[in-house]
Amino acid sequence: MHYPLGWQRVAEKIDAPGDVAVLPGGMFRRFPYSGKVAVLDPAPRMLPNDVLQTGRLPVRGLTVSGEGTRAVDAENALLHGDSARRLADLGVGWVLVERSTPGPLGDSVKTMPQLEKRYEDENFALYRVPGEPTRATETLRAHRIIAITAHLLWATLLIGGLLVAAIYRPIRR
Repeated sequence: MHYPLGWQRVAEKIDAPGDVAVLPGGMFRRFPYSGKVAVLDPAPRMLPNDVLQTGRLPVRGLTVSGEGTRAVDAENALLHGDSARRLADLGVGWVLVERSTPGPLGDSVKTMPQLEKRYEDENFALYRVPGEPTRATETLRAHRIIAITAHLLWATLLIGGLLVAAIYRPIRR
């Protein structure tokens, strides 16, 4: 499958922090270039920043929930036409509209005029959310601190265990 050149151009325009929210809502897409089969949205693999996805999986008329709520909150904010400030508070720095695929856009037309258009072609429209995305940076920093702390604790226990074993070696008779 060959992706349109617009994917590369969109990726090049994303030059600042903030996660990417994608419209239409949902994780599965039907593009003219993907045939009749629905495919996973390629945005997470094509774009340099994290792409928020709900993880919801439609199966035979039912939906299996995804993990976490931030992606759902961001998607709902767009679909309900919330403010650009609300998106920034959720850590969203970018909104990508994939024009050549069907799906729900909700009241996002209320949000779009508040955003700065950075790229547009027949397949895509990329918008920058004004202001600094806050939540994503705070969450990333908190996760990084937790991961570093856990690794330091693990290393301390490993090295400490080896030292204790070396010092208190049982004496054989």
